[in-house]
Amino acid sequence: MGHLDGKIALVTGASAGIGEQTARTLADAGAQVICAARRLPHLESLAAELGDAAIALELDVTDEESVAKLLDRLPLDWRDIDILVNNAGHDIGGRRQFHEGTAAQWAATIETNVIGLMRVTRTVLDSMVERNTGHIVNIGSVAGIQAYKACAA
Repeated sequence: MGHLDGKIALVTGASAGIGEQTARTLADAGAQVICAARRLPHLESLAAELGDAAIALELDVTDEESVAKLLDRLPLDWRDIDILVNNAGHDIGGRRQFHEGTAAQWAATIETNVIGLMRVTRTVLDSMVERNTGHIVNIGSVAGIQAYKACAA
């Protein structure tokens, strides 16, 4: 029995890295975990490994319609999400220097890292407010807070 028994968690960007490890940690703590990301084969492998504690959900946070229908795509008993981990994100085209990036690359990054986060949060927030419970964790890069060498002009 874990301290998150009976809780349902949605982790975006769960197909690799921090998102994948977060999904594993939540499942180990007893939560039922919705592993969401664009790369379904990775998610299916993770969900199979975690067993009954997890399901895979193909989700592109930049697709407004897909995010709006996200709860409808879940089993009924998985829809009241208690924990949302917004982890989906990417950098500007392979960590190139800022001056080499294009406006389209910047827009794509903002669409995923900011707007996508807001879309998913808005989709699950009503239920949290109605139940007066829930936790939202937003994961971002240190690059959004502090300059690093690759971004030097």
